Amino acid sequence: MTTRRTVLKAMSLGPAVLASNVLPALAAPDPSRISLVIGNSAYRQAPLANPANDASAMRDLLTSAGFSVEAHLDAKRADLLAAVDRFAAAAQQSSTRLAVFYYAGHGVQLDWRNYLLPVDIEVNGAEDVKRQCIDLGRLLGRLAQIRDK
Repeated sequence: MTTRRTVLKAMSLGPAVLASNVLPALAAPDPSRISLVIGNSAYRQAPLANPANDASAMRDLLTSAGFSVEAHLDAKRADLLAAVDRFAAAAQQSSTRLAVFYYAGHGVQLDWRNYLLPVDIEVNGAEDVKRQCIDLGRLLGRLAQIRDK
């Protein structure tokens, strides 16, 4: 079972690996290295200043490191769901050796579950979170099956 601590440890290693000399600068795209980058800033009720900029910087870094990057700025619910599903399916392919997921934007925890918030939601209560937001466990559950990536 993947714990939050395991996920956080893996995420904390990402920048160090990407910045290390192991990866060539301005590498050619390698289809065995995939990434999904989301930066949500344009929320109707509580806009954020930095996520779109952070996601753009991460997209550029991953691209220069040779990753195939699918990037979404200000993703609506349907787009975010589809992107997460595509990413999880691609990560499970035998040809994929390394997969990186990056999200910047609002998130919330409810009943010990973590949710990513698309920019087109309107939350007025707990049930809205469950219905309109993206359960991070959906992605992590699928990725837990492929520990070697």
